[in-house]
Amino acid sequence: MGSTKSIHALDGFGKITMKYDSMASLTLMLAVALLGCSEEDDIKIVQAGQNLSGSSFFKYSNPDGDNDCDGDCDSTTDVCNVVNGTHSLVLMRASDYILSEYDSDCVSNSAFSKTFKFKAEVLGVAAGASLPEMITMSTPKIGFDTEKCLESSVFLASVRLVNGRPWAGFCLPVEPTNLEPEPLNSSRRIQLPSSFEELSRQSIEAMADFENVCADERPGDFEITDNIFARLEECPPPAPFVPNNDPPEDDEGEESPND
Repeated sequence: MGSTKSIHALDGFGKITMKYDSMASLTLMLAVALLGCSEEDDIKIVQAGQNLSGSSFFKYSNPDGDNDCDGDCDSTTDVCNVVNGTHSLVLMRASDYILSEYDSDCVSNSAFSKTFKFKAEVLGVAAGASLPEMITMSTPKIGFDTEKCLESSVFLASVRLVNGRPWAGFCLPVEPTNLEPEPLNSSRRIQLPSSFEELSRQSIEAMADFENVCADERPGDFEITDNIFARLEECPPPAPFVPNNDPPEDDEGEESPND
């Protein structure tokens, strides 16, 4: 646990490089840098493998569309894919989310300028760094339909910690079920365990020995995107994003030409 290990991976963010001493050091970084907490703070920490959702089994849905593929799928979402470059694999419930836009003069990459910020209740940590039960999270509006995850309320997300701050990357909406669903077949894009316990076991194993367990998963370099996230944190607070495709409202008191 004391040795330094480098992991290179790809996720929904783009490319990043991750180096860490141990998952314990990541947890300590969160407690100090993100929360600035003391021993007197009453903050509940959700540990790796801990499930607070009240449901042992889940049904996943793809935010990009239908899960079914005719023949070969363009891509497959499995455990190796979701832990690739991940500091913490988290089941969470989102609330109070808002889409904001950073000043283009400050952002180093315009693709990341539109960013969701939301409050999250951590319902479970499948693997990786422990997280506080209540947390403020950010996620860029790129790569996949993050808004569908936020609208679904509960979703599984790959989280990276940049300078102690959490950024959610790849996400999947989750529906709890009372009974264990049928296993996902090989023709589906999503091939994740539908049991939280099994998801946790497999993801912890994959994160601990990624190069061997996930030998078929192409590793990547995440340094560039981590630098973009760090830059965003230094920019002035973003203004709420207002889409410009809505028709203008009539001035109050004026009649429409067709009236």
